[in-house]
Amino acid sequence: MMKQKLFMYSFALSAMIMTGCSKEETFYPVADGDEIVFNASAGYEMGGANSRTSYDPYDPSHGGTQGISWVNGDQVSIYSPTSPDIQQVDYEVTNLSAGDASNAILSKLDPNEMGLKWGGDPQMFYAVYPAKQQIKNEAVRNFVSFENGKFTGYIPINQTHEIAYDESSKTWTAKPTMEYSYMVAKTSVSEADREKGVDLVFKPISTAIDITLRNTTDQTLNLSSFNIISATQQLSGQFDCDLTQWVSGDYPACTIHGDDLTRKSVTVDMRYGENNYIPLESGQSITFTVFLMPEENLEDIVLRISAFNWSAKELPLGELLGQQGIRIEPHKKAIVKAELPTWGAPEDKVNDWMSGINDNVYISQLSLPGTANSASSSYRGNDGEYYMTQSKSITEQLNGGVRCLELRCNEGSGSDLSSAQLQCNRTDLGITFGEAMDEVVNFLNTYKTEFVMVMPAYESNSGTGGALSFIQRLNSYLRSHYTNMYETYEPNKTLGEVRQKIMIVARVTTEEYDENLSAQIKDQGIASGVVIEQWGSLKDQWGRRGYTWDGATRVDNYAKSSNGSIYQNTVERALLEGNNSKDFTPSRMPEHILENDFWHATYRSSGSSSERGAYVQDWARVADGTKNYQIHHWRDGWIFPEDHYQYAYWPSSVEEKENDIWETFEKAVKDNQGKLGSTFYFNCIDGYFITDREFTVSDGSKNVSAIPYVEGYNSDGLNYGNGGIAGDVKGFANHFNDFFYQKLIEYGTNNIAGAMNVVMLDYVLDGVAGSNIVQMIVDNNYKFPLLEKK
Repeated sequence: MMKQKLFMYSFALSAMIMTGCSKEETFYPVADGDEIVFNASAGYEMGGANSRTSYDPYDPSHGGTQGISWVNGDQVSIYSPTSPDIQQVDYEVTNLSAGDASNAILSKLDPNEMGLKWGGDPQMFYAVYPAKQQIKNEAVRNFVSFENGKFTGYIPINQTHEIAYDESSKTWTAKPTMEYSYMVAKTSVSEADREKGVDLVFKPISTAIDITLRNTTDQTLNLSSFNIISATQQLSGQFDCDLTQWVSGDYPACTIHGDDLTRKSVTVDMRYGENNYIPLESGQSITFTVFLMPEENLEDIVLRISAFNWSAKELPLGELLGQQGIRIEPHKKAIVKAELPTWGAPEDKVNDWMSGINDNVYISQLSLPGTANSASSSYRGNDGEYYMTQSKSITEQLNGGVRCLELRCNEGSGSDLSSAQLQCNRTDLGITFGEAMDEVVNFLNTYKTEFVMVMPAYESNSGTGGALSFIQRLNSYLRSHYTNMYETYEPNKTLGEVRQKIMIVARVTTEEYDENLSAQIKDQGIASGVVIEQWGSLKDQWGRRGYTWDGATRVDNYAKSSNGSIYQNTVERALLEGNNSKDFTPSRMPEHILENDFWHATYRSSGSSSERGAYVQDWARVADGTKNYQIHHWRDGWIFPEDHYQYAYWPSSVEEKENDIWETFEKAVKDNQGKLGSTFYFNCIDGYFITDREFTVSDGSKNVSAIPYVEGYNSDGLNYGNGGIAGDVKGFANHFNDFFYQKLIEYGTNNIAGAMNVVMLDYVLDGVAGSNIVQMIVDNNYKFPLLEKK
């Protein structure tokens, strides 16, 4: 419930523009062309120098107003159209001391440049805070300008605070980013009054809301973010204000920029500390300041509060305020106190995050957390820690916010794929494809605002020949089960059109298939959904990653054998040939200098196709440091036994993987920023580190983590046909989940676009480093403007 009353109040801030004379000096006539020296009055400083302007305490005894104090280092832009030589100069607040604001001085940012001069009778002055260069967020700064008295500002959807906790008093504080508290001033000075100085009264342009969240429940609430959402009015984005034209003398005339991007919300990130959320205990509260557009009176706004990995709760802020006859007025600040609802009932343990997104948003604008080999938590075979990629069930993943599931299975044996066992390490998991789909359908029938992308992936038991049977049985399943729940992915479809639907994205064809088999699979088509060609391999993707021998021609993505040997110009030959010592270094290695080529062709159930329909960053094996790994040993001879060893040389590839992950993110953002993207992106942050551990098998000991993939190649009883298929999965997840998580935090504070499409992950919701990555990807949908259909 909202508490009682909403206080409306305005800001007042004064700056004195003087001639530079002290009280003891004799005034002399000020002539045209004399440079103006600016002195500024300001209140006491609150917070450090990095906080810029700061709020004074709220004082209801002064008509419900609140002062804003200058801080040393604040910068303002002042425009005077009749100033000779130069009409606009930026100034900085300096020499501001607590308790004696009258001695503050506005100094030119560059003392060697010319300042504003006297000229004109009367002379007009227009000022803006902050000066453009003071805005830290570069993306926002690019939208801000002040020229010839015309000011353009930008309110970002994503707003951050400096959150702190005082252990002694058990209190929380959140200091806002004051650079979005845009303020303007104007005044005129006659020639006769120049000696009296110039009085500028700054008025806020931004609308502001102070929201106090108070925990009155008996449980600790782990808060991750909240959103202010309007059904009809724009709360963030770009606006223009003409300082030369004021409405009724109170505020300049402002115009809001409208477009097809959904800017009817503002998001406040509440991440704090190692857990990356605020653990608000019973009886505690925290206050955030949110800046909004200089919009007309807001009446239909909703406060949407998210707890970590739980469903969001909505409070009808506008409705409650309207009952009290209170409005959130433009240019003023409202004080709101909200009692947080209780989380914790079993039915609330579901992150139904799509419920808060507008129906008209295009699905290609969304960021979807996904999981690799989603059912592998059921694996009970040998060396489970080296093959399992998840520890949570499919239903637990869906409840936690995951919206893309990879279901790996073989071709099965029934009339359709229903009875095909989902697999990990070619081992049945005790759950069938049909049973997994039942879980998805049950979830969607309960949470009708969501949709789920399902990725049937062919995991062969009998070589590549079973792929044709796989696609045939998959099609039979799609034609006979839940036929009314399928929706084919198209970039121009909206969320409202696909709620409670399943989108099939099949991984059937792999790079090593011969052309005849690939053609047969394509002839089968897909009964519903999309097939991504040449995605299904777990190989190292050398060619796609940009490796070359000659600086121009890509190497093969994997090696094939030729007469019992490895093809000459493959990476695998360099890794293996002559390598029988831990001290081995290849005499020649390909260069990693070409651009990535992760584009894949797609075809749909509609019959349409695209040569670059999907961008898939997916290579699973990563070397955490350059090293020779022993992959096999055997004995020769019966009379004089002698040990022989085979090593594989793996150069460090951690940095390369990090670069590929972030490059894919940036490509997705760029392609989807303010328009329908041409490609759908899959950023696969799943895989494993090569490990030293030996895996015992019937033909001796071999390290299946480090064996290079060479199709059709055997050497002294060692089969290279599967390549490395296992390793340190959890260590990989610890590193790369956290890497991506930290990069997203950094990105979100400095950018204004971020649609990333699908991110595939290992060990989600598990407690590994960066385990909050699912919530971060979910929150990404609320941090940036999304394109919507009009």
